[in-house]
Amino acid sequence: MNKLAASCLGMVLYITTAMAMGGDPESDGARASIIELYEPVHGVYFEAHAVNENRIDAYASLRSGVCSRRTHIHEVLVESYHIDPDDAEKDWDQIACDMVFFDGEDSSIGLWGLDGYVVHEFGNYPKPWGGNPVHTCVWPMIAIWAADGELTKADSGGWVLKVADRNLWIAFDDRMRVEWVEHKYVLDRSGFTRWSFGGYEDGADATMFPSDMNWSVQVFNQTDELDFEVDVDYLLHFDMARAQEEAFFFLPDGSVRLKSRNEIRLRRISRETNRPYFEIVQDHEGSCGPLDLGWTRYDPKTGDVFNTNDEVLYNLNDLMQDTECLPDT
Repeated sequence: MNKLAASCLGMVLYITTAMAMGGDPESDGARASIIELYEPVHGVYFEAHAVNENRIDAYASLRSGVCSRRTHIHEVLVESYHIDPDDAEKDWDQIACDMVFFDGEDSSIGLWGLDGYVVHEFGNYPKPWGGNPVHTCVWPMIAIWAADGELTKADSGGWVLKVADRNLWIAFDDRMRVEWVEHKYVLDRSGFTRWSFGGYEDGADATMFPSDMNWSVQVFNQTDELDFEVDVDYLLHFDMARAQEEAFFFLPDGSVRLKSRNEIRLRRISRETNRPYFEIVQDHEGSCGPLDLGWTRYDPKTGDVFNTNDEVLYNLNDLMQDTECLPDT
């Protein structure tokens, strides 16, 4: 049985079961339409380019729950990394100042301390799942969540899907395109994170994917006064073919998706001087650090980084001292 036949059969079985259980015909029809529309979407990658600042947030997610986010911000490189402004202008979109990769089950990898070498392996996302990247890049998960989530009619004429175990709500327009996604850490508190999507094209060839997004966060204190907020507008660029690779921290060749500011700088020098990259590396030996971390486990207590055989590759504390030109402590 091919995928299309299986999908159609699944829709028929779902509708038949729902009708037999006496469900609301309108919501049952809407649920079936959502599942049918999003079932073929198994992976999504998009880059969100901020409208009013030099910032790019890159998201990837797969149906398995594997997902990632990488954030590039020019201002952070200058103010926190202390990179020369001229260099930052050239390199900022290649150096992630923040990132998180989630394996879909029980662990995640992220930056730690705003440094290109210092990474940390965390445990599972705390329920209700916090800022999991798949909450921004929801499309591959919608068919699964819609199967048993609570679906209600919206005043706008569309529908709102509640994913209860994540404190997550997804709103759809009358064409079942995603209007907004909202997440709350605590249900009885006012704070929330919302991603609002728009800029959809009309016509027969229009896709279900938007061209712009607004990211808003509001955090309230104990007296319910606004304590912190974020409001950023983005233009979106989707590339589905990159989803499978971009979602994972480890690249197919075994290297990691983490480039230090030193590696980026040396690669730029190589391009600008038309000299071989590894020749440039030799010129800067002792100041560039390893170019392929190749680690599988990091112990933050000792600073040791281990390989697949659980052998110590190097000590990160020593490496930082030697390669980043940090003062003696």
